[in-house]
Amino acid sequence: MKRIKLLKKQKNKDSNRWLDRHFNDEYVKKSKIDGYRSRSSYKLIQINEKFKFFKHSNLILDLGCAPGGWLQVSQKLSPKNSKILGIDKIGIKSIADVDFFKNDIFDDKIFKKIECFFE
Repeated sequence: MKRIKLLKKQKNKDSNRWLDRHFNDEYVKKSKIDGYRSRSSYKLIQINEKFKFFKHSNLILDLGCAPGGWLQVSQKLSPKNSKILGIDKIGIKSIADVDFFKNDIFDDKIFKKIECFFE
């Protein structure tokens, strides 16, 4: 019984430590200011600055897209009239000019839906 209580205390300490790091992270703070849904948005921006892959990306598919930070970056950096699709079994708030399917990517029917979307 004591062992379980010790494990719970350790878990709470670890959780609190993670929360402290998370909320003090510069990219978490910046994402709130800039309106991005995740800190990972900045990593995608950095990668694109190096490789410029959004410059000619007219078809974009984001699997496991929640909460939608990468979709926001895709919408911002891709050419106008690009077709952008996000898929996740967790719902996300809508993003202008971005389509979303609430689906499990392991569902066999999703492949046909993706194919039809990008035709």
